[in-house]
Amino acid sequence: MKNSIKILALALPFVLGGCSKISAVHDTQAGLATPDQIQKCDLLGQPEKMTSDYPELLDAKWDRDLVGCGAIYAYELARQSTFDIELKLEALAAQLAYFEVLKNAYPKLFRVGELGQELNGLWRATRNRSINLISQVEMFDAFIPEVGLLQGAYILASAEEDSTSKDMVKSMPIGLKFIEQAVADKPEAADGLGLYVLARLKLNLPSFIGGDNKKAVELFEQALSYQPNSLEIHRWLMQAYAATGDVEKEKDIIRKATTMIDKNINDQDLADLYIVYGGSAHRYGMKDEIAFYSASRKTLLANKPYLLTRKSGANLGHGGNDPLTGEDPNAI
Repeated sequence: MKNSIKILALALPFVLGGCSKISAVHDTQAGLATPDQIQKCDLLGQPEKMTSDYPELLDAKWDRDLVGCGAIYAYELARQSTFDIELKLEALAAQLAYFEVLKNAYPKLFRVGELGQELNGLWRATRNRSINLISQVEMFDAFIPEVGLLQGAYILASAEEDSTSKDMVKSMPIGLKFIEQAVADKPEAADGLGLYVLARLKLNLPSFIGGDNKKAVELFEQALSYQPNSLEIHRWLMQAYAATGDVEKEKDIIRKATTMIDKNINDQDLADLYIVYGGSAHRYGMKDEIAFYSASRKTLLANKPYLLTRKSGANLGHGGNDPLTGEDPNAI
């Protein structure tokens, strides 16, 4: 999802000026980038070029090297800016975007050997950059809900890979608490992003930690009031309806999504969502919708051949074949 962090400018130079300095990515002892990244990210040291290029690089979700450089440039710009709290939060959001890209790379790639070491190295460097950025903004979490929202999202995202199962479980209630507080303070934060993240947690967490499928439906519906054309939020609302057994509403979203125009969606995300929507249409034998998602995906991939096809694709959160139908969701 494309979500801009919209925060009023804060006249707090005396506070921000007291923030401790954080390390540059070239500091090899800090572990903020791998040697390969430092070599590939050739705009380092060019603030104007980094500023103009990093947003576009973060959108290149089909290429983890490009997104990685975008996250590094955002970090460096935030590190060099003493007073721009909004930039620091945008840089933290950039690290979370890179976590997502790396996570999507894991199921397709071996986690052992040289490739596993490379991915884990990238994950750890992103974690270190995030921790540094959080140290710059956490003092404001009591009165800027976006700080708590991103901090909670970081806690959850950073533990998804390269962590023990125990550490991942421990992170869940901590991250949930940050996000629940941020949503309570400002539900409209970042165009309803907090509502969306909290809804996904409620849907995916076990009930003893805070999961609640019915509450997830309510939160997704609230998030849509801020982003009514979001194919991503509709996708998760569809999944929430499936979890609560509301098949007719699930089918309604499958149909509705064929007519929606989401101007903010990333091309890679759109290609991936066609798999999800098409797989769901397959489950109910919805021939018109199957044809639409199949044709739309093929056209998108033909026009933009650099996009990843995700041949080991997932449907409704499960890898490979749809667990309910046994069919390959890629065969749409």
